[in-house]
Parts: sequence; structure tokens; C-alpha cells
Amino acid sequence: MAQKDLFGSTTLEEFATCPYRWFVGHELRPQRIEPESDALTAGQVAHGVLEALYGERPGDVSRPTPATLEAWRERARELIEEVGAKKLPRERSATAATLRRTEGLVLAFLADEAATPAAYEPAPDLFEASFGLDDSEKGAFAISDTAGIHGQIDRIDLGPSGEALVQDYKSSTKVDGGKGMLDRGKLQLQLYLLAVRELWDRELAGGVYRPLGGTGDRKPKGLLRKELSEDLGPLDPRPNDHLADDAFEEALQAARARAGEIADEIQAGSIGRHPINDTCPDYCSFQPICRRERGLPEEEPGIEEDGDE
Repeated sequence: MAQKDLFGSTTLEEFATCPYRWFVGHELRPQRIEPESDALTAGQVAHGVLEALYGERPGDVSRPTPATLEAWRERARELIEEVGAKKLPRERSATAATLRRTEGLVLAFLADEAATPAAYEPAPDLFEASFGLDDSEKGAFAISDTAGIHGQIDRIDLGPSGEALVQDYKSSTKVDGGKGMLDRGKLQLQLYLLAVRELWDRELAGGVYRPLGGTGDRKPKGLLRKELSEDLGPLDPRPNDHLADDAFEEALQAARARAGEIADEIQAGSIGRHPINDTCPDYCSFQPICRRERGLPEEEPGIEEDGDE
């Protein structure tokens, strides 16, 4: 592990949650007996459909509007069949149900978008912007003298003066946000924001997670600059996600510092059984391996891959 110098943000988040859990899942890689959950698969298909949709821009608009929503919905249904055929085995009896679930997730998201007039529009030249990957125009983003991160950002919207709003789709029903994200082991959004600013030389408006799996509350959560709250208002973010510029910058730099610390620990082989806040994740099923005392696991939330090494 001492030779590792390039990391994905989800790798760093998994390590922050529990180093030993990361080691078992990422390095030992025990083979799964059961198939991935239908909820996770539906989220993955929905993610692929949205990637294709915003690339195609039905109705020749960058995001759905009330006037173009039906065109987006029609194309979405076609893409669900196309993407689903690649992701889902046809012999599984649950495939049809998963596709119906996916359709519900995508159509609900598009309806939310059409009902939200925003000053920020998706930037075609920054669509699925990647860095540090083999086919990326941009190199890795440095988090320390000996480590960098790579990744692919789902979507970057630009505001009236060119400020960048990072949007990241999540398969889960719940997402995190606000000043305390780092304390809960969340690093990806902050690192993506820093990458956009330093690699693409963009002023930042903030970033949000979009919970595709939410059936009721699909409110975006993240870190936003309070100074731009009027332009960001149509997104209906939580008040606590708006930070003054000094607090916003502090949150980004704290995440960079923590990411560098995690990279150092991985390179040093410092793999201990010490989960974040000294509490095992309820969904962890590796207790028979690590033998830390805990209860029975719950269902594990979906993990979005970002080409982690």
C-alpha cells in the first residue's frame, strides 16, 4: 500500500468510516454471495440514464422545463430500457420491477428539475468532468505532497457570473450536507469543489448531493455560499447548508487536510479497528472478520464508484 499515490474520493470516505472495513472490502475483496440489492441497481441505472439524458439535451435545452418535460420523460423511458439491458440480467425475475423502480426515480427527478426555475444551467463542456483518469484532460488533484485523487463529477452548473455549482447524484434515499459533513466522514463533495476551482479555474457557488432514491424528501443537501443564496434559492436548499465565505473555505480546506491524513495512513499501512466516532456502521457485515463486538448488520447503503484504485 505504500506505493499507492492516487485515490478515489469514495475510497477516502470508506477509510474515514472505518479503516478495517475499508481494508477488508477494498483490499481483501471477499466475494459476495448474494446479488446487489434492487435499490442499488436501480440507482445505478438511473445514474446512467441521467448521464445520457443531459448529454443528449432533449428539446435542445440544457435541463427540463415545463414545456420540454414530456420530451425528457419520453427519452428517459427509452434510455431506461437501453441502460437497464446492460446492467440487469434478463433471467432475474426482479428485473422488470427494478426497471419500474428506476423509471419512478428518474421521472420524479426530472419533474423536480422542471419545477425548479434556476439561475444555474448545466455546462455542456463540463458534463461528466473527470480528472486524474486515463482519458481525462485534467490531471489528478493533489491532496498532499505524496497523494492525489481522481474522479468524475456528475454535473457542473454555471451561474450568472460563471460560478460553478457541483451536483452529484446519489443512489441512496438520504444524503449529507452542512458544516458537519467532515465529522461524519464525508469528503467527496468538498474535494470535488476544490478540484473544480483549482483544475478548471472556476469560482465556486457550492455543491449539492441529489438523492435519487428518495421517495418523499428529495431536497438537495451540501455546502453552498451564503453570499449567493438569492441565485441558489430556487434549489430550495436547507438554511444550514448556506455558509459564510470564511466558513465555506474552512470546510473545504479541512476536507483536503483530512484527505491527506487518510492517504498517509493508507500508505503507512495503518489499518486499525477504529470506526468513526467509535461506532460500527449498522450496515457492516464484516464483524466475523474483524471480531469487534456489535449487533446484527442492516442493509448497506449504495456506494457510487468513481474509478477508485
